[in-house]
Amino acid sequence: MITDAITCGLLLFGALFTVTAAVGVVRFPDVFTRMHAASKSGTLGVISLAVALGLHFGSADIAIQAMLISLFLLLTAPIGSHIAARAAYLSGIRPCRESVIDTLGDQLDGRTSSSPPADHSPEGPTDTNSEDGAIIPSDQPLPEKPRG
Repeated sequence: MITDAITCGLLLFGALFTVTAAVGVVRFPDVFTRMHAASKSGTLGVISLAVALGLHFGSADIAIQAMLISLFLLLTAPIGSHIAARAAYLSGIRPCRESVIDTLGDQLDGRTSSSPPADHSPEGPTDTNSEDGAIIPSDQPLPEKPRG
């Protein structure tokens, strides 16, 4: 009885996080935030479902398999999403304008400060990622940064 209640709770928890990951992949604005939603929420949801599966069947073999699945996901999902996000960034894809801190861009450009510039423009949000430091309105695309 208690085991069934815990299993149901884990199944609902896993389903909620898996659906949250799917909604995040659809709704988030750029590849980096979408990857974050898929790797974090999706991993937590699948691990919860695997633990529920191991608990429901009560077999040592299935419990060990569920633990191995969870361990594999914990080791591979963050590393895989990090590598894919870095490759996307280095291939020229930049974060959306709502992502105000670009620490990888700061490291690659040799800048030491990763804090966003103050936005006091009456036109709305701006970005100072141009070569000469000029302010670019948010509705205009950013110029490509030279690769070195």
